[in-house]
Amino acid sequence: MLGTWTQLLLLLPAALAARLPGTVVPEGYRIFLRPDFEAGCSFSGRVDITLTALSDTNDIILHSKHLKIDEESISFLELSRQPETDSTRMPRDGIDNITISEGQGESKHLLRIGLPQTLQKGGRYVLSIAYNGTMNKAKSVGIYCRQYKHGNQTRWLMSASFEPYLARSAFPCFDEPGFKANFSLKLGHPTDYIAISNMPAVGVQPLEDQDGWSVTEFETTPPMSTYLVGFLVSQYPSRSVKLSDGRPLTVWASSEQKLQAADLALLYGRKHQQFFSEYFQLKDPMPKIDFLGIRHYQAGGLENWGIISFEERLIILDSASRSRRGNRLRASSLIAHELVHIWFGNLVTPKYWDDIWLSEGFSSYFATVATDNMFPTNSYDIQSFVQSRLAAMSADSLPTTHPLKVDAASHPTGDLFDEITYHKGELIVRMLSMMFGEDKLKSALQEYLEEHKYGLASDTDIWNTLENKLAPGSLPEGVSLAEVMKTWTGKAGYPVLIVTRNYTTGQVTVSQMSILDRDDGGWWIPVSYTDAKQRNYTAVPRFWLSPKAMNYTFNTSATANDWILFNTRAAGYYSARYDMTNSLLLAEDLDRLPLLERIQVLGDILQLGYLGQTPIELSLDLVLHFKAELSPFPWFPLLEYVPKYMALFRGTEGEQGFVNFFQGVLGNEFNKLTKDSPHNKQMFKVSCRIGVKNCTEMALSMFEEWKTNSSKVPEELRYSVLCTAVENGNASTWQYLEEKYQNLKDGCKEKKDILKALACTTDKKLSNKYLHWALETKTSKKGTKKSDTMLKAIAERDPSLLLSTFVKESSLPRISKSMRWKRILEKVALNVYNEEQLNQLKNLVEESREKLKSADYHERNKIVDIAVRNVEWVKGSQKKAVEWFSRIKRNQKA
Repeated sequence: MLGTWTQLLLLLPAALAARLPGTVVPEGYRIFLRPDFEAGCSFSGRVDITLTALSDTNDIILHSKHLKIDEESISFLELSRQPETDSTRMPRDGIDNITISEGQGESKHLLRIGLPQTLQKGGRYVLSIAYNGTMNKAKSVGIYCRQYKHGNQTRWLMSASFEPYLARSAFPCFDEPGFKANFSLKLGHPTDYIAISNMPAVGVQPLEDQDGWSVTEFETTPPMSTYLVGFLVSQYPSRSVKLSDGRPLTVWASSEQKLQAADLALLYGRKHQQFFSEYFQLKDPMPKIDFLGIRHYQAGGLENWGIISFEERLIILDSASRSRRGNRLRASSLIAHELVHIWFGNLVTPKYWDDIWLSEGFSSYFATVATDNMFPTNSYDIQSFVQSRLAAMSADSLPTTHPLKVDAASHPTGDLFDEITYHKGELIVRMLSMMFGEDKLKSALQEYLEEHKYGLASDTDIWNTLENKLAPGSLPEGVSLAEVMKTWTGKAGYPVLIVTRNYTTGQVTVSQMSILDRDDGGWWIPVSYTDAKQRNYTAVPRFWLSPKAMNYTFNTSATANDWILFNTRAAGYYSARYDMTNSLLLAEDLDRLPLLERIQVLGDILQLGYLGQTPIELSLDLVLHFKAELSPFPWFPLLEYVPKYMALFRGTEGEQGFVNFFQGVLGNEFNKLTKDSPHNKQMFKVSCRIGVKNCTEMALSMFEEWKTNSSKVPEELRYSVLCTAVENGNASTWQYLEEKYQNLKDGCKEKKDILKALACTTDKKLSNKYLHWALETKTSKKGTKKSDTMLKAIAERDPSLLLSTFVKESSLPRISKSMRWKRILEKVALNVYNEEQLNQLKNLVEESREKLKSADYHERNKIVDIAVRNVEWVKGSQKKAVEWFSRIKRNQKA
């Protein structure tokens, strides 16, 4: 599954997962579903589950969510211990005594069926249940229904989006990834509708006793997890091509007009499928692949096996969208990501959600590999790397981060679909490839996939297979790859390599600390380095720094005038912190460093400066070198950290100096932008935010165009254009956008952009109006809103307003999910910069104990720690920054 982190985290239930006992396991499901679009999007269903008892038990426990079970329909049959045939079915006595109970709390969504007799270990049974339910009309999660326009007509669809654990909303099931089974599906539908599912249709027959209705039956799937079941009932038209192996690849979209623009999706899908089949040397067993284009889909894509769902606008590009290279690259990467799941997730499935990074991290990595292969001249591998590194390290440097591999039974599973799982996971795979070589990783993955196909695996299975491919001496002596990798997957945060030089003797000492400044053990760090004389930029580690070693000292040939650079090719998932002398030597030679090394040096120094671990003057000195930077990619770290630094200068004596300086730095680069500049979106957003004149003027001009034709403003620039218009506009501008918001359909990206942009006003009355709108508990005339989106937008623009309002009114907003509230508090904490705000935040966090669902004082105060770090930074670094800006201003005048 791929999408924005805000989307994914807000979609997924945050309740702790209750593990099933595993006393019985499913072999196969026979499922019948029939929608009723006219009756409030209700549906009826029946499931027959063939089970095997792994131990003696008197009950069956499985999942069911919001389904009305017809208790009279429940039947239970015992089969012979041979493969099922009609002649071996036997009724079990006492069926009338079955009891059903719904679990509470952590046992939420559990369905318990008590039996009067003991199921015998090794016995095979069939459990049959009929039920009714209601589809999700608000969001495309679970089993959902949706209206869509086809010409002038309004039509309906029914579809499925089950990951991670919402198959239980469509049929009672064993809704954990480890319970793989075969699925045989039948879908009832109006005769003029089409039904598709994971497998090809066997046939379509009239639905008995239902005039105008038909039933489509599908072939049985290979063994797979419940979250991969997918289907679509609609009147969507389709367009197909043949894959290189002869199978059909079909795009389904809401209209014929949309299908005319589906050629790129078909092209990318066909090429990526061929690339992955050859790379992994393992055939996809599904007889076909369908791409579903769903408007206002809640995620970017979802990898239901053989029937992949996408946000329609992301893969079906009209003439305006496809004219922008960034949109083409995004479509390619998204399609590739979902296709990689055929191998990582579908064929080989993590045993449980604590290893979900194996699916998402590997899919993210190979999506980059495949897109770079398709567009070799666009440096997509560099762009993807720098964006992933920034996203992962920004999230992983927060006290609220989590390890790649967590105890999913005690950690909300829905929270795991975030920057850590996707981006950190991708960077860990990249680190393996860079250290040991792509060929060895490729060979190991081919063997791993072949060995575990149709089954379950953990990360240890990959480490063991890869270790067998490595040459002697590739790992620390006496240490397995599994032990090495445990420090990377089992610990939150990442290491900072501290480099200390003796410029007289030439000795270098390295040690490590956690970016989180925690004393919880270290990492096995693959240390690579070079210097100004050697310039040997190999990613192969020269030595391994042990997690138990306090430091390691070695000699180099570098003179006192030579820089030393660690983590060549930025291969390792760690930062390097140098003394001021070495940092300045690197800065002076920055334009001669290779691109990856420039990105790494800039990113490390800017981030460590923001976290207060290196002098602010060093970060600012480094910024001066950007005037000579010709590549767009080193700009990404600067554009990431300028807004973060800006939040620390807000309302202080250093704010104007900061703004003036960065207006000059960004203004020159802004004037060089084209629509295909990789950093176009980020440069436009930050330049307008800081008040670069040309950006503001361009945004206001684009806003006037948008008012007459909204399609004239590219989607990736729309929020920045609207925000700039609100910030520089008046009450009429705000009211115009408010009315526009009311008239747009819920779920569309444009509506969310408007909602966020309304927070950009500098008018205090409008800011208060916006805030109280966000806090309203009843539906207003303004229509459906997302309070969490609004509160985060206010926190970014005016944290004092948000905090003072909560303190004054002594009430918390009605945010139902703890993860949503945690994310709001994180956003507030990131923008706190003085003692008054800090004290208000402390009180707010204390009042939020119930919302955060944690009685652990230290866990709650991880949020406060973010703000404490900001306040300490202002105390320790702001005065130095003010002096630096004054010195630069004097030098410019001279």
